Amino acid sequence: MEDSKLVEVEEKYSKEVQLRIDKFKVMMKEAAEEILGQVYVDCMNFAAGDAIINYHNHLRDEFRFEVMEDVLSPKYGHYSWGASIRKDLLKNHQEELRNAIISDLRGEVKSLEERIEQLYRYRY
Repeated sequence: MEDSKLVEVEEKYSKEVQLRIDKFKVMMKEAAEEILGQVYVDCMNFAAGDAIINYHNHLRDEFRFEVMEDVLSPKYGHYSWGASIRKDLLKNHQEELRNAIISDLRGEVKSLEERIEQLYRYRY
C-alpha cells in the first residue's frame, strides 16, 4: 500500500515539476524574443550608423592623404592641382591659415587641460 502511495506522490511531483519547467521555458522564450527585438531595433541602428560613419571617415582620410601628397609633392609639376592649391594657400590665405592653426592648438590645449583635470578627479 505504501509503495502505491509513493508512486502516486512521485507521479504528482513529476507532473508539477514538468509544468513548472514548461512555464519557465515559455518565460525564457518570451524574454529572449524581447531582447532580440531590442537588439534589432536599438543596436542594429547604432551598428549601421557606426559603419556608415567609419566608412565616411575612411574615405575622408584617403582623400586627405591624396590631397596632402599632391600638395606637398605634385605629381605633374606646376600644372598639378596640388601645386595650384599650394600657391593659392600661401599667396591668398596665409593669415587665415595661421589663425586656424592657432585656434586648433588652443582647442587642443583646452581639451588636454580638461583631460588632466578629469585624471586628477578620478585619482583622488
